[in-house]
Amino acid sequence: MDRRSYIGTLFFVVTVFFRVEAQTDAERLYMLNSIKEISQKIQKEPDNLSYYFARAIANYEISTSAAIPDFKKVEELYSANPVKKNVKMATDACYYLADYYFFRNADRDKAGIYVKRGLSITPGDKRFEVLEISILGTYPEKTNEVNRQFEKLLSKNPNDEKIMLHFAKFLEKHNEEKSIQLYEKAVRLYPDNKDVLFALGSYFTNQSSRIFNEGGDLGTVVKFMNKAVTYFEMLHKMNRNDREIIEILIQLYGNLNMEKEKNAMKVKLKNMI
Repeated sequence: MDRRSYIGTLFFVVTVFFRVEAQTDAERLYMLNSIKEISQKIQKEPDNLSYYFARAIANYEISTSAAIPDFKKVEELYSANPVKKNVKMATDACYYLADYYFFRNADRDKAGIYVKRGLSITPGDKRFEVLEISILGTYPEKTNEVNRQFEKLLSKNPNDEKIMLHFAKFLEKHNEEKSIQLYEKAVRLYPDNKDVLFALGSYFTNQSSRIFNEGGDLGTVVKFMNKAVTYFEMLHKMNRNDREIIEILIQLYGNLNMEKEKNAMKVKLKNMI
């Protein structure tokens, strides 16, 4: 799925919050071989829940949508035979499904189904509680309630990166200043967390696009684009073969007239193809 929606000819918006890690060619080949081996095992043991979970995780690293049928199969097999040893895999499968439907398909109803299912398997799992509040946040009339719930959850877990990220995402439309503070706190505490860096880079990219298209202050547009560049460059240093980050940087460098950096990235991208 393309994570960028282009607006006009100048700016783009990074639309997905939590992202699948890009793979080097060697990693992708390893995953594909693993998927093939696991598929052979599934043919021999079609009711082995752990094999479906393993194949789903391997597929998820390559293509999120390809993993969904296996995550669903995990939940189905667990429902038919809810043994203790499979609780964690079934719970994780429900979380992946809830995350997929909410963040990648904007389907809060289906996401809500898997949130409830996950909590029924593992009551009190914080991941689902956070996602449940995020889903509630899509209802405009629930804004104040959601804000209170996030504040309460954050007060109990002040340094939890997932809570900070979800709350910051929610606040983008309601309290921009606090949203930025939460994002930047998260990146200070977790400088190597790729989700944090991607979320912050995406935020400043999206905001620069919005301000530009609303005819706002160009100085702020440039300031936000430079902030976005900083975070995407940090991601690039972690994985120099991530095509998506390279493409985002090419666009940002172009917008900022950083021709030397843009051309260097274009050459790098061309050599990877």
